Amino acid sequence: MWDGTGENIFVMDGRRIGFNGFGKDPQPVGHEPKDRGKAQPDDIAEQHHPTGRGDAQQIFGDEHESGLNAGADAVHDQKQHELAHHIGLPTIPEGPIPVGNPRKNSRDPGGDDFCFDRGIFHGAGDEPHKNAGVDKEADATNDTEFCDFTPQQSDEHDDAICDVAQHRSFPSGRVLVVDTLAGAPYEMPEHRRVLMDLLTRLDSMGHQHVVKYPATTRVKNPSYCRRVTFPTVGVVGGGQLARMMAPVAINLGLKLHVLAEADDVSATTAATYTVGDYTDYDTLAAFAQTVDVVTFDHEHVPTQHLHRLADAGVKLAPGPDALVYAQDKLAMRRKMAELGLPQPDWRAVTTLDELVTAGDEIGWPVVLKTPRGGYDGKGVWVLDSAAEARETNVWFNGDHEALLVEAKVDFRSELSAQIARSTTGETKTYPVVETIQTDGVADIVKAPAPDLDEQTANAARQAAETIANGVGVTGMLAVELFHTPDIAPGFMINELAMRPHNTGHWTQDGAVTSQFEQHLRAVLGLPLGATDPIVEYTVMKNYLGADNHDLYGAFELAMTKYPAAKIHAYGKSVRPGRKIGHVNVLATDGDLDAALAAAIDAAEIIRHGTTDY
Repeated sequence: MWDGTGENIFVMDGRRIGFNGFGKDPQPVGHEPKDRGKAQPDDIAEQHHPTGRGDAQQIFGDEHESGLNAGADAVHDQKQHELAHHIGLPTIPEGPIPVGNPRKNSRDPGGDDFCFDRGIFHGAGDEPHKNAGVDKEADATNDTEFCDFTPQQSDEHDDAICDVAQHRSFPSGRVLVVDTLAGAPYEMPEHRRVLMDLLTRLDSMGHQHVVKYPATTRVKNPSYCRRVTFPTVGVVGGGQLARMMAPVAINLGLKLHVLAEADDVSATTAATYTVGDYTDYDTLAAFAQTVDVVTFDHEHVPTQHLHRLADAGVKLAPGPDALVYAQDKLAMRRKMAELGLPQPDWRAVTTLDELVTAGDEIGWPVVLKTPRGGYDGKGVWVLDSAAEARETNVWFNGDHEALLVEAKVDFRSELSAQIARSTTGETKTYPVVETIQTDGVADIVKAPAPDLDEQTANAARQAAETIANGVGVTGMLAVELFHTPDIAPGFMINELAMRPHNTGHWTQDGAVTSQFEQHLRAVLGLPLGATDPIVEYTVMKNYLGADNHDLYGAFELAMTKYPAAKIHAYGKSVRPGRKIGHVNVLATDGDLDAALAAAIDAAEIIRHGTTDY
């Protein structure tokens, strides 16, 4: 509760927001404008507004005909809860000023009062530039003007507001009052997006602006109250990555809304969710209206849908122009070549004959990959000879215009370099880690990579930064690498993932800032967190589905034997070979081998439900 003397600055949607509390409503002065039988702006607005909640006022009333008195005051119809008073101009800090609206409190006869000593205008209906008095009031004085407009969920309406703001009578420096109360509810993320876009445009014209938005209605007396609205992050896909964003979102006070494939997928027990088809544009568009920014649990959303969403003004993190390099391996290979980064020799092939020719040129064995849809070993075919290549004809009858064939790299180990890139362009890299794959699926992660020299590690982190900036990614980026110590610079780029990644799960317990918190910070434009390891080494071990279906029943055994192990379960049903959780063990004494053994044993106890597996 604010008593009128307080002032606070906070940040909302990346903007500095000032708040001034005005205390109780002062006694009104002035007189009610006479209708003279004319339709008043409130009537017009009510007719135009789809919910019938029109809220507009025409200040100075019949004084328009006889010449304006810039100091005149008008008291609006109390049924509309809108008053204008002579009590002076409050301080206007940088950014808009949210003003509480306790209009729903029955003890408050005045409603939401601006208490300014100049005229206030509402844009009536959908055509604020045609509201009587806008031009005349602006001409009335060269002093500061207050013109009250209502942004709607309409680009046309906001264009009209900006047209008025650019009028000859509104030179740079005038104060515009932007009313979110009479339009769509401010709690709607789409309305917040429209409002922030509008304020950015007004900023570019050099105008100051005041914003009123709804305050809490649970007030015990008619005072102005501050309310901060935290953003809602939308996640397309209800897998374990979305699930593991939920605890971090709770810690930051964020709302997480997941577009889930079904009611029983991993994330639905951890976050608000809507079941829908991520391949359907209308479903995606409807989901986007409920959140402030959209990010992803996977890369499988059709690229053309993402472009349509971006064109419609939806904030996507990452955007389609970046995400395509994680969706399409051929596009990724072309981009890595453009950026001059090390990668295997590769070709795009459309026929069996082209595949055989490419294999002869590159040298057998080669790896054939589908450019889209493959992950965790899926969509990958290792070919040792031209004869084996002739057996892949079924792949050339699919939906892909071309397939990717590349050299099978002779590597010492596999690595992963992770980086976060914010909407602001800030970047933070994590230590490069070593990964051990089993049947094409990440099984074990050692962080940092124990056998990687400093020069190669630094080069890999720099390559990740080059990629992040080169493609313009927002959020987490994982660059999967082959460690090739005998070939400079010591690594080759394998694949990209633009989201939190299995190779980064160690950060949940082994780094100052987990990849999940970092991802949310990045997509919201918050400062990125420190990426330092907490201990010398951390080991992550996945556990896959096996013969034990009572995972929770095995926790007691694993925890008793390894009290320092951190167990993470994904809430999935058990199927053989399915990722259902992971275990992190920190080498607090620096003993990597002991931590590795503990992580492996704990994971196996959970998989099999016994210590005697």
